[in-house]
Amino acid sequence: MMAMNDIKISNAMVLDPLAGTFQKGEVAVEGQVMAAEPSKEARLCIDGTDCIVTPGLIDIHLHLFSYVSAGSVKADLACLPYGVTTAVDAGTSGAPSYPLFHETEVRRSVTRVMAYLNIASAGLLSSVCTEDTKPEHIERELIQNLFRQYRGELVALKLRNSLGIVEKGNETPLRMMTELGEQLGVPAVAHMTDPAISCEKAAKILRPGDVFCHMYQAEGDTILDENGKVKQGILEARRRGVLFDACNGNANFSFRVAEAAIKQGFLPDLIGSDLTPMSFHRPHVYDLPRLLSKYLMFGMSVRDVLERVTLAPARFLKMERSLATLAPGTPADIAIFRMEEKPVAFTDRYGEVRYYDKALVPQMTIKNGAIVWAQTGFN
Repeated sequence: MMAMNDIKISNAMVLDPLAGTFQKGEVAVEGQVMAAEPSKEARLCIDGTDCIVTPGLIDIHLHLFSYVSAGSVKADLACLPYGVTTAVDAGTSGAPSYPLFHETEVRRSVTRVMAYLNIASAGLLSSVCTEDTKPEHIERELIQNLFRQYRGELVALKLRNSLGIVEKGNETPLRMMTELGEQLGVPAVAHMTDPAISCEKAAKILRPGDVFCHMYQAEGDTILDENGKVKQGILEARRRGVLFDACNGNANFSFRVAEAAIKQGFLPDLIGSDLTPMSFHRPHVYDLPRLLSKYLMFGMSVRDVLERVTLAPARFLKMERSLATLAPGTPADIAIFRMEEKPVAFTDRYGEVRYYDKALVPQMTIKNGAIVWAQTGFN
């Protein structure tokens, strides 16, 4: 006799990114994992009519060291109500403070929390004291020890390659980060708003699998040339396998740059939110699903948008077989959304506004087989 499922979701459009399917169907949960086969009965039956069911979203870029940094949000508050079950802190912590980040944020969150490690020891803990990226002040041995100790939790190195942090024209910090990443066998992630070196130079230094952050920013040098075309060095970097993250944040996105690049087919590989207290429930992000709705406005399909926050980041984390699928036996991390017809306004830091008539609205989040959030009135 087939066992009764704990949860069964029926009548929904089900996206399994790893399997490459997006079709009407049903999924079921048994304990903490996806069930081998939905049974006729379940302890809880959820009607997914007019809904989209997907693996829990992955926010690949936000700031979560709320115990110490005023520039961070609480993982469970900023993630679970929005269908996000895995979150990657974008280098808020440097090496000396990482054990505290692990204890206060990773261990105490229902959300699966992973992290980039800032190569500057101070990390992003203060807006007054910026990071020190002098080579002689990078604690290489401590960084190496941390990646051994927190293997699978620390997933990349991070550098803010911006003026005011790195001297104009100085390639050394970025080269140092990629070299250290090579030694550790992990990617390097470069923040590229108001960059200290040109976008093309930085993109050339980055290796396949490294990440160019804030691809649509408009401060200083950008990915566009004087004619509004995506620069050849940027296109070449993508051909080599450098990943481009559209992580929006409060100040890292411009409609002028995004619309020109997207018109030329230069779409993001990853869509992170870059949430901080300045943008959570505020312009110009609000939350990850609202940010995803902006890319629907740009003409991307629902499937393409959702794969940027499931399959693509899961591959970057080397966890696609567990986090980018609803296959039997995989972790029961599930997000349910409804596409609602409603007016939505999107803004950028320069006062530009765009309007759309649809929004991806979260309905329920399941983490490890347990319902951790549901929209009032859903089911």
